[in-house]
Amino acid sequence: MSEAEKKRRAEYQRLRKNRIWIQAAVIILIAVLLIASCITYFRLSKTDYINYTQSSTVNYKVHLKENDMFDEDILGPNMTYIANVIDKLDVDFSYVMDMQDTDAAHTYSYGIVAKVLITDNKTGNVIHAPEYELVNAENLKKKSGGELKIRESVSIDYSEYDKIATEFLNVYDIREEATATLVLTLNVDVTSRCLSSGITTANGDSSYNTSLSMPLAVQMTSAQTEASAPNGETQVLACTGSLNPMIFKVIAIVLFVVELILAGILIAFIYLTRNHDINYAIKVKKLMNNYKSYIQQIKNEFDREGYQILYVSQFSEMMEIRDTIQSPILMYENEDKTRAEFFITTNTKILYLYEIKVEDYDEIYAQQLPEESDEPEELIEEDLVLEEIDYVDEIDEETDDGVEVIGVVWPEKEHKNKIYRYDPNGETVYDGDIVLVPSRDHHSNKDIVRKAAVAHGNHRVDPAMLKHPLKKIISVVKRRHE
Repeated sequence: MSEAEKKRRAEYQRLRKNRIWIQAAVIILIAVLLIASCITYFRLSKTDYINYTQSSTVNYKVHLKENDMFDEDILGPNMTYIANVIDKLDVDFSYVMDMQDTDAAHTYSYGIVAKVLITDNKTGNVIHAPEYELVNAENLKKKSGGELKIRESVSIDYSEYDKIATEFLNVYDIREEATATLVLTLNVDVTSRCLSSGITTANGDSSYNTSLSMPLAVQMTSAQTEASAPNGETQVLACTGSLNPMIFKVIAIVLFVVELILAGILIAFIYLTRNHDINYAIKVKKLMNNYKSYIQQIKNEFDREGYQILYVSQFSEMMEIRDTIQSPILMYENEDKTRAEFFITTNTKILYLYEIKVEDYDEIYAQQLPEESDEPEELIEEDLVLEEIDYVDEIDEETDDGVEVIGVVWPEKEHKNKIYRYDPNGETVYDGDIVLVPSRDHHSNKDIVRKAAVAHGNHRVDPAMLKHPLKKIISVVKRRHE
């Protein structure tokens, strides 16, 4: 294979691999996004529940003016009081929210207001209701877990609010038709957020109030308390996704479709861009993997000179031959990785051969055959010393008809006692003549031209003895008698 052809094939393989890796990287990236979308969808679709309890209380004390009737200066709760001896009220408000789950956070605000509430006795409608802000706290925060506690105390001048109510009723002369009440209220606004794996989910917004009320503009009065928060009852905060999970479901579906399309494109690309080299490599690798224990790989090309070659069409037949004659299967692959030979040799000079070649093997190497020329590609100019050549005693059996051949020998040790047949190419040669013949150097894997000694001059042999086409000698270099 020419160097240009090797470079062309290597560049094709490099570009193909790069494109495969780029497409695979895109597919992996989309797969990661697909997994992330699916996880986000399932997280947002999941509803978590957080249990919590609430409690609220109001405690108060009544401070009395100086008088001759009561020994105490302060009276406790749950009593009826003489209105005109009440000086002030000390009121303690308490609100507690206890989250059993730590995976929540709260933003809250609260305030305490005093209201003079004047209502119609018959209808209960509000006639007048001035409000007075006593405490205001906004945008307070409580991190995850534990209790949210609010405790506030206020001191109320009862007589001042009683004076406001009495004056209003007297001015409009409605003491018999209306009722005045002092209402102290703790208002609490809580926003609870569920925290799931760092994602803030839906809010639980709640408003609660706790109040204490006492009649005004009366001779005797008593206090009543009321709370909107259910004391001690377990309640549930449902945590659902603040984002619409369907968005991520649609994204996941789209990414899945794109993933399938790109995977199909990659598979088609890999299949359609498989050239002859790739198909050849796959076949060789598959065969070696399946029959590794039966094949012995050799590094040098086997010299098939003198063997009768029998080509085998299926490797399974090679296995049957191996089992029959109990001979190993040898494997040789050329340097260009374009041809692999699997063969079995026998003592009777029969060579069973199974070949795997790239599809354009013959075309590639046909282009590299040297053009016919008087000058050989390579000439080994060694001087042959005829006395050192071992001539083969067993020469061909001659026939009157048949194919005309000559037999030559080489001086090298590895060729000792071997005779090689050539076409005399119209020349008449005799034993001991030196001729120039085409051959092949197995070390460099190149076609060469070299000298050989004639061991058997012109003669005819049975065509059945010839196992492959004869090569023609190039010329007679030296006659033995010269």
